[in-house]
Amino acid sequence: MVVNTSKSEVVIFSKKPIITDVIIGDTLVKTKTDMKVLGIIFDAQLKWEAHVKAVISKCNSKLSVLRKIRGKFKMDQFLKIITTQFFSHLYYCSTVWLSSETRWNLKKLINTAHYKALRITLQNKKRINRDRINKMTKRCTPKEWGLHTSASVAMKVIRDQQPKHLHQSIRSIHVEEHH
Repeated sequence: MVVNTSKSEVVIFSKKPIITDVIIGDTLVKTKTDMKVLGIIFDAQLKWEAHVKAVISKCNSKLSVLRKIRGKFKMDQFLKIITTQFFSHLYYCSTVWLSSETRWNLKKLINTAHYKALRITLQNKKRINRDRINKMTKRCTPKEWGLHTSASVAMKVIRDQQPKHLHQSIRSIHVEEHH
């Protein structure tokens, strides 16, 4: 593999941002404090603020259109539209950036955006509390979504990615313990 240094960027992940020069081959590549990879903004401290704010901005720009078309669809149809046109952006790659370590103010932004979309689905019935909104729309909370996706990834790693010899070792240990 050959690195195209003219298109390369470097972010050094650390508690304090580090800006330095990196030489790859004969080319100087400057470090940055953040970079966008496959639609996710990684910052040097993995705080996710830039990413969450960019996602919220993108999602909020969709809300006015969604409000205008809401009356043309039944609720179950509109939930599909909201899922594909809003939640798919809001929660894209959330297994990477939405966790128990995500700062509370960013989680609050995600929660607010989440419930704005669901209130549109319910035709802006603002006096309904969030638990009732979740039940009426059959949607989980953002926290539950984060836990579900993290658990799903963990199960996939355990089930599909675990080396075969490790499965056999665990099985033999388990059998020995019961004899």
